Amino acid sequence: MASDTTQGPQPISPAQRQRLQQMFDHANKTAEKALKDSVKSNFDYAHDSYVGCVVGDLANITYFKALIDNLYKKFGGKKKQSKFGGWFGGKSGVGNLKKFESSKDWPGLIKAGLGILKSNPWDSDVFIKMAVAAEKLHLLDTQLAYLKGARNGSPKNADVNRTCAKVLAACGRFDEAIECWRRVKEAKPEDMEADQMIGKLSVDKTIKKGKYDAAESTTDTMADKDEQSARRGETARTTPEQKFREAIEKNPVDVMNYIELADILQTESRWDEAEQTLTKAVEASGGDVKTHEVLEDMQIRRAKESARVAQRQAKEDKTEKSRNLAQQMLAEVNRRETEVFAARCERYPNNTGYRYELGVRLRKAANYGEAIKYLQQAKNDPKRKAMANFELGECFRLIKQYQLSIGAYEAALGLLSNRDEEVKKQALYWAGKVALLGTKDLEAAGKHLNALAGMDFSYKDLSALLDKLQQMGQN
Repeated sequence: MASDTTQGPQPISPAQRQRLQQMFDHANKTAEKALKDSVKSNFDYAHDSYVGCVVGDLANITYFKALIDNLYKKFGGKKKQSKFGGWFGGKSGVGNLKKFESSKDWPGLIKAGLGILKSNPWDSDVFIKMAVAAEKLHLLDTQLAYLKGARNGSPKNADVNRTCAKVLAACGRFDEAIECWRRVKEAKPEDMEADQMIGKLSVDKTIKKGKYDAAESTTDTMADKDEQSARRGETARTTPEQKFREAIEKNPVDVMNYIELADILQTESRWDEAEQTLTKAVEASGGDVKTHEVLEDMQIRRAKESARVAQRQAKEDKTEKSRNLAQQMLAEVNRRETEVFAARCERYPNNTGYRYELGVRLRKAANYGEAIKYLQQAKNDPKRKAMANFELGECFRLIKQYQLSIGAYEAALGLLSNRDEEVKKQALYWAGKVALLGTKDLEAAGKHLNALAGMDFSYKDLSALLDKLQQMGQN
């Protein structure tokens, strides 16, 4: 799928989040009542409420998962058969989405698609269109959720599985990608691309797990530890994974066993299993906040790993598409971290560390007004005062409040230690450049730019700025 420069949605405010949560709770109660009473109209009413939640926060896949689960229950889990049939071949609701595509109204397309799914939650055509819209909005997790919906609708369709495989592979989700390519192969036995990609992804998967680089022989690269033991003439022993699985079976309320098991699964890049394990831990704990935070931290690590894979792929491919995907996945990491730190700021209002982290993520998302609010609160923390001022300097510079920007950079410079050399260079550079070109304060510009020259004369375009300073001083 092609990408473009469309910006994703801005992080929602605490007030919006609270309103959406209330709507979501109401939708859940309605859906539960619909299932209990078998009243179809209640499923539809719940769906409409879920649509409001999804559209209100397109990045929150929890809302979408609840929405699609409600629809599956509405139809009793029985796939609706279309008399028109055929992926890309029949009169599904795709035609109704063309006006949103032509105007590049991606949120509008998703909302319209959700309306179509109300009548047929297995419409792969619609899911694919929605996945494209999610990609345009740089919402990777949302895109993957919609692609999963497409697979559920057409599990054996070669085109659906090919589309899913390429996105999953780019995210580093090799097992799922390989399975999709195998389905392509089953549908089209002569498909050369499927053969090539299954082989390539199997190698990529092994390299990612780190077994090949550290191996002393081909035997050491084998994924099956029991088989390795057998080849060495050893008796297979209980693995740590087996130990914790057995412990969970014996005592399903001991949350630490789930957490230990999830750690093992993460080290082997078995992210889906790790997430499922921690989700069960949250359930076993009765919704304990700390356990939920362990799950959130794991989800962030997973997003970062996917971003690393995409960045490596972009360096190898050197194509615009791979670069766009890498940027999209980095934006996804920032979005996920923003959501997590926003929730923790509400949960722990006196924790300035979370306020600083949220401020940084909001600045990265170009939400400078909100970022400034949290960073100003964080600068009261002695441990974070230097970096909070530096980040404030960045925000003020980007909204062209140049005097405030210089003041924040200078405050940061007075606090940064010698260990923060790179940050100090950035602060000197921007304080000098903003003073030179923004406020035309030649004295301040000379002070900061010359200090930077003493540290690193080759830094960015410092030489040109110093020439400009000299020229302006002569005029």
